[in-house]
Amino acid sequence: DSVIVSSGASLHNGRFDIDDNSGSFATNTDCDSLSNNGSCSGESEDQKDKNGIGRSENPPGSVGVNDRREKIRHKNERKHQRQKEKRAQELRDRCTGYLMSRKLEALNQQLVAMGFSSDRATMALILNEGRVEDSVNWLIEGG
Repeated sequence: DSVIVSSGASLHNGRFDIDDNSGSFATNTDCDSLSNNGSCSGESEDQKDKNGIGRSENPPGSVGVNDRREKIRHKNERKHQRQKEKRAQELRDRCTGYLMSRKLEALNQQLVAMGFSSDRATMALILNEGRVEDSVNWLIEGG
């Protein structure tokens, strides 16, 4: 039933015993097979054997390549987002300026119809932010 493997070690019905007196460690495992990580299931410690598809880590020499690519991609996305926002703001400003000039023209025509010069009416409207009543008061006061 038992087989002597080396001095101080023997195998008893699938049980491997090492003698404490040999200066080695003593282990008792009731397994039919041992893996390289000490488990009784026969599974290996290697990642390939655990998940069947190989290691998911980067191969040696390419450590961080995916991280760098990801950082660059995020940086470019942020840059393009800022560019889009800048273009949108410029478009808003142009539209607002155009609308203000059209509104200013219409209000200017009202003041010119009241007898004020076009240049002074425009200045009054600009200084009073398009408020006609305040612009008229400014023109009458001699502003």
